[in-house]
Amino acid sequence: MSSQWTVTPDVVRVELRYGDAPFWIELKKELTTGEQKRLYAAGFRSWSKTTPGVQEAGEEALRLNIHWDQMVFEKVRTYLVEWSLTDAKDRRLDCHDLDVLRALKPAVFTLIEAAVDAHALTISDQEKKVEMGEMPAPSPPEAIS
Repeated sequence: MSSQWTVTPDVVRVELRYGDAPFWIELKKELTTGEQKRLYAAGFRSWSKTTPGVQEAGEEALRLNIHWDQMVFEKVRTYLVEWSLTDAKDRRLDCHDLDVLRALKPAVFTLIEAAVDAHALTISDQEKKVEMGEMPAPSPPEAIS
């Protein structure tokens, strides 16, 4: 189901380094609408009314309660396709396993999250250029007959 209207599954490999140890991660080149919407809702907990007297007179203010931890891990899990990280027996770690992500050294997770953020920002910038007509939309794939 590949067309100019749908996301074609593709990955981008990013080379990273933790100390003297190089490793790579593969990220989805582009998210689908479903993945993007799931990511937006990942950290949502609830809405609540603010304390009386805090809002302006006559206004009812709401507070958005977000589970930041869940949102960050879901962002990384959504973009990650594969990585080269292995355990002590040289078996590849599951990059989608929340327990594995939580067990990473903080500096390693920070590197991965920063790479995901940079990649997502690049995609967002490209989408804005297409929307504003500064960049042509990707062409649909040619039919093979």
